[in-house]
Amino acid sequence: MPMLAYNNSDLQKLELQGIAEQANRSGFITEIEKLGIQKEYPVQFYSPNIFLRIGLGILTQVASAALLGLALLATDAQSPEILALLMAVISIIVLEWMIRNRHHYRSGVDDILLHSSIIYVLIYFGFKIEGPENLTQLILSIISLVLYSVAFSRYLDRLSVLLALASWGYFIYNLYTNFKQGPSQLLFFLLAATMISVFFLARGLQKKNKLAFYHSGLRLVEYAAVIGTYASLHYYTVEHLIFDMNFDSAGQQNSLSLSWFYWGWTFIVPLIFLLYGLKIKARPWIRIGIVLVIAFFFFLQVHENPVDHEIAAVLYGILLAAIAFGIIKYLKINNSKFTDQSIPGQSDLLFNEAFFIAAGLAGQIPQAQSPAGSDTRFGGGNFGGGGASGEF
Repeated sequence: MPMLAYNNSDLQKLELQGIAEQANRSGFITEIEKLGIQKEYPVQFYSPNIFLRIGLGILTQVASAALLGLALLATDAQSPEILALLMAVISIIVLEWMIRNRHHYRSGVDDILLHSSIIYVLIYFGFKIEGPENLTQLILSIISLVLYSVAFSRYLDRLSVLLALASWGYFIYNLYTNFKQGPSQLLFFLLAATMISVFFLARGLQKKNKLAFYHSGLRLVEYAAVIGTYASLHYYTVEHLIFDMNFDSAGQQNSLSLSWFYWGWTFIVPLIFLLYGLKIKARPWIRIGIVLVIAFFFFLQVHENPVDHEIAAVLYGILLAAIAFGIIKYLKINNSKFTDQSIPGQSDLLFNEAFFIAAGLAGQIPQAQSPAGSDTRFGGGNFGGGGASGEF
């Protein structure tokens, strides 16, 4: 991928190491085999733990803000838009240098530099664009969509791809309201249609092997798009955007047509997500379904307040516990392959040729043998990590 800022070989090795780490925690390979894989496929990337990453990110942000403050003082803030553009250029140059020469990869430094540069560019265009507010927001949404899409394409930043999706939804909203004064019910169906289109696009792109490095980000887009589809036609969304912005001449709220549809959508879709996740045994879909079911109960209590909050908390808690018990019982009885143990998130990453080759090479390290008495672990043969003998 010539568009990528990172070394392709290191990205492949990093993915392989991650698979080995998860496979070791799940008991598929031994600790020695995992260490053998990491030794056989070293990675040059600098990727500290989450706490150090946060600290480096804060330090980078402080340095960036200090540099901008000094520049504003030196120029008496006469041309803030030019300074914003200059800061964006400096941020990108430093980002590219840190990646190429210091091999930073999700270190906190590259994250802050990337998003700071995008924000500076948006500030620059915010100063430069003149015209009606709706038109300005429309142009800025297009620019942010392009910037965040390019950021994901080059730096594999997962937050960028989610912000690109948000920019796309905001663009559709502004495009519609520029031609028609205020939101209407048609807008929400349009937003839902665009989000579901993004969902199918992201799912289709995940089938392309040449986009393997983008698959994790595309999966996030897939999940975010279905949540966006649900939120677009949620009763709360429709009610507030229409009732709060469209009043009749007497200042009274107009009645919401198709309210039965929005209530049905708000209640039924989370159950569909949950049942779909149970059917295909996919954890993300199950989690999305559970979260949206909980969100529905919360919305119902806040919006309608059918019972006191204390009683509602007890009743909804009992109902959710019953749902959780039913899910656990169903999964234990109906599918032996699904487990609550920690396993790699995507089976196609674990059980692939590259992993077996790596485990096989690691098996050549002295004492790299699977524990005796386990017939289900990788082992046997001359390649302790991935080979198999006649007794397999």
